[in-house]
Amino acid sequence: AAASARARAAAAAALDRALAQGQCALALRRALEDCDEELLARLLREARSVGLGGLSSAEDRLLELRALLPKIKRDVEAAFAALDLARFEEVLTSAQQEGICLPDAEASREELSAKVRTAEALLEQHLRQGASADSLAAALSSTPLPQGNPWRDLAGAVCNAYKAIAVVQVGPPETTPDEVAAALRRDVESYTSVAKEFDRCAKVVAWPLDSAPTVALKRDLHERATRAALALDRLAEEAAAAEEVAEAEAALLAALGGPPWNCTGLDSGPCKPAGVPWQGVTAGDVTTLRGLAERASPAGRAHVEPALSAALDSGTCALALRAAIEAGDQDAAADVLYEAQRLGLEDLESAEQRLRALRPPAPAANSAPPLQARPGWAWHPGEAYNEPLYGQDNLIFLDLELTAGFYEFDEKPVILESAVIITDKDLNEKARGQWVVGGFKQEELDSLSEFHQVHFRDANPGGSFPPRVDSRGGNGLFTDVMSSQLTTPEVEASMLALIQRHCRQGSCPLVGYSVQCDREVLKEEMPRLYRYVSHRIVDVSSIFHMARLWLPEKTRIRDASTAYRHRALNDVEDSLDALRWARKHLFQQRRQPAPLPI
Repeated sequence: AAASARARAAAAAALDRALAQGQCALALRRALEDCDEELLARLLREARSVGLGGLSSAEDRLLELRALLPKIKRDVEAAFAALDLARFEEVLTSAQQEGICLPDAEASREELSAKVRTAEALLEQHLRQGASADSLAAALSSTPLPQGNPWRDLAGAVCNAYKAIAVVQVGPPETTPDEVAAALRRDVESYTSVAKEFDRCAKVVAWPLDSAPTVALKRDLHERATRAALALDRLAEEAAAAEEVAEAEAALLAALGGPPWNCTGLDSGPCKPAGVPWQGVTAGDVTTLRGLAERASPAGRAHVEPALSAALDSGTCALALRAAIEAGDQDAAADVLYEAQRLGLEDLESAEQRLRALRPPAPAANSAPPLQARPGWAWHPGEAYNEPLYGQDNLIFLDLELTAGFYEFDEKPVILESAVIITDKDLNEKARGQWVVGGFKQEELDSLSEFHQVHFRDANPGGSFPPRVDSRGGNGLFTDVMSSQLTTPEVEASMLALIQRHCRQGSCPLVGYSVQCDREVLKEEMPRLYRYVSHRIVDVSSIFHMARLWLPEKTRIRDASTAYRHRALNDVEDSLDALRWARKHLFQQRRQPAPLPI
């Protein structure tokens, strides 16, 4: 027993040491599992003190933890600062792959989720209240939510939509049509892309697409996209029309330079047809030439005007001469033959011979001298050869664009634009002028009626008067008014000077569509001009009103081709074209008697 007691006493120290080593080893394993850096360091010190061996792996792990844990801690803090749940989960996953388990991971996840929900709720509140672009942009810039957060993405999509709606593309004056078209295509793509991105983001958060702010936003995007697309279509149409005009002008030059007109030197200056044979012109030649001229631009026609007018005169005269001779109409043939000589048609000796053959010679006592000079030519309304004294038979085609309609009795009409074309009695143009009155403020023009806003604003966005969303664009009169420096008295003086050069006082009537309305405005706005023109008027509208009642089958074609643009000069030209058409198709021309040459 005594020996046993001594043995136990001798082994007690070893037992205590073994027990301490075992407890330390167990604690080390738990510290390694919990990735507790501080505990692991302390236990390693204890393990060394109790003589525990095999500590190299634990020491290596401690070194790894000392390298990894600060970075993991920084990443977690960064995820919290950015309210980035996805980043937080990535950090946890990365730590687990390194064998590191964060003890407070679940609590941290819940805390971060709560912060994210609070920030998302603030953005959602702005969106549901339909916050302005500036307010929403401020909220978006101050939110800690990261890119990729569905609510931040939705708010960003709405901000982008606001920006797209607010942007007005203004190109420099030298912008080419191709550059304008490219900008419009970018606009259409931008609006479409922004709308698609909004729909995608709204779907992620189950955003109600029928909410009032959303409906308004998508409507504005659609309207802008539609407007840009329409402008692009108009640009394409204008480009196609310009190409057609260029082709027509090239064809017009080629036609005038070839037979039967043979005009040379068209590019170097005015010229006239050379050697047009009276029997060498067909109706197709004249029709083709007239058609090409109608398709050409005003500038293109003006470039070849002397040659074109002379060619049409010569061609029409040649056709009329052949028709009169073939019909045996001696009086008509005599009239046309004189005109053919004046125009310089070739081979007229044969025409004179055929004309003499139409009837036997008159007795010598009654014989008339050969082809004497005579006034006029009833078959072709060319220049006036026997114009009455100082243009008393001339016509004044007039149109005014006003601030109020004639029947808007509460508003006094004020002139915005005026245009005049003066013709002789045969509707051959003698002079023209166009004037835009200035002195208006933008607010005054913006306050005019819906008719004015639809028709007189700009054709395309980008200026002071962009077109209405629901219209195809106006004619630009408002912009021209703002650019003009002319006053109404100055315009009146200029118009009166033009008319005085071609009309005696009280002799020439005003002509146009419902021109009596314009005449009443002249009485108030331009009294000197009102007193100078004749009290008589020629209302083209009334002529066509009666023609539609009596000859509907004739007027139907003319009505279908009329284009009323509500610019003064365009409308004057249209009324002149209408009266020319009426003269040709509704009124029978009287042929002047003329002596037959022998």
